[in-house]
This record gives sequence, C-alpha cells and structure tokens, in this order.
Amino acid sequence: RNSRHVPFPLYLIIKSSNLVANVLCGWLILGKRYRLPQILAMVVLTVGVFIATIASRPKNLANESGDDDQLDSIMIIGVLLCTLSTFTMAALGNLQELVFSRYGKHYDEVLFLMHLLGLPLFAFDLANIRGHLHTWVSPQLSTWHIWMPFIETLRVPKIWALLVMNIMCCHLCKHSFFALLGSTSSLTATLAITMYRFAGILLSSLYFNAPPYPPFEFFVGTIFVVSGSIGYLFSPAVPNALVEKKKNS
Repeated sequence: RNSRHVPFPLYLIIKSSNLVANVLCGWLILGKRYRLPQILAMVVLTVGVFIATIASRPKNLANESGDDDQLDSIMIIGVLLCTLSTFTMAALGNLQELVFSRYGKHYDEVLFLMHLLGLPLFAFDLANIRGHLHTWVSPQLSTWHIWMPFIETLRVPKIWALLVMNIMCCHLCKHSFFALLGSTSSLTATLAITMYRFAGILLSSLYFNAPPYPPFEFFVGTIFVVSGSIGYLFSPAVPNALVEKKKNS
C-alpha cells in the first residue's frame, strides 16, 4: 500500500530498471562479467522502456502523485519497497539460473513449489476473496452463449471465461520463462520478459487505446528499445565464472 504514495514517474523508473538490477545481481551472486556494449545496450533499452511507458500513460495520471508534501516517510517506505522488489526478483532469476545449472532443468518442479508455497499467503486476504466471489456469481453478470450438443445453450459468465484464459496464458508465460532461463542466462530471459511487456504497451497504445495515438516521445522510446535489443543481441558475451568452473571440473 505504501507504493501508492510513490510518484508515478519514479515508480516507472524503479520498475523499468529490472535489467540493470539483473546485471548487478549477476555480478554479485554468480560472478558474471559483462562487456561494455552489453551494459550500454541494457541502459539504452531501460531508458527506452521508461520513455515509452511515461509517454503512453493517460493524461489524468499526470498529477497522480498528489501534493508537494509527498516526500514524507510513507513515500520513502514505498520507494524502498519497490526497489527491494525489483532487486529481489533480479536475485531470484540469477539464483534460479544457478540451481538449474547444478541440479538440472526441472521447470515444472520449480513452478509447483513456487505456487504451493504462495498459497498460504491467501489466508490473510480471505475476506476480500469472498467478496470477489460473491460479485462474480451474481446473475447480473454479462454472459457468453455457447452452443453444445445435448445442451441447447451454455451460458458462461464473461468474467469467468476471461479468468480461465488469463490463468492459462499466465501459466504458459511462466513455463516459457523458466524454459528460457534454463536454456540461456537470467539476463536474456529478463530481456525477453521486458520485450514482452513492451509489446503489450505497443499493442495497448497503437490499437486498444487509439485514437488518439501516442505522442512523438513514445516512438523515440520505441527506437531506444529496438536499438538496445539489437545492440545486446550482437554484443559478444563473456563466459561467466560458473560455466568456466564446470568446464574445469
């Protein structure tokens, strides 16, 4: 909740720095080394994501950060929590890369344990979950009519159908991320996730929320993202210490 008091531009800067955070955590945890072109490509891509995101946000969010007295203890706590979240996710990706290299690429096992260990946390929000379920079983919800044999018409609430599709797409995305993480590096997998999110911003800005079309700054950010991605793909990689240790053993 403290993150709500963080100014929106500052929030975007922190959350868009996941690639930089991944580089730092890879250097500290796995002893990775990166060439200067790789680091520059990550910085250019991060700046591009931030510019495009800030340019595509709705105009009514311009003053979302509130009054001038936002620099208080609550905002500082929110900034610290957002920063901690970004670096925690970056460290998690590098640790998962380390686990895959030592114990094998068991993606399904990792996904199962992550979801299983997270289930008890929902017990702290049962009241909110019950409220949503009560709303979602309301007969006033709009439905889709699906023809089925032996049943003239099956009425499926749109919100339940969208929920099922969302769960399936999220599972596919997470499984693909872990498969990519086991096949490449954590930085490359994070880059793929960043490009996936940026593709969502493009689709939202150019199709779902257009017209009006995004401003000129949005396309400048897009050029930065494409340039950074191409620069990273063509940058020569440096073998990390973990790979060298496995070759020598």
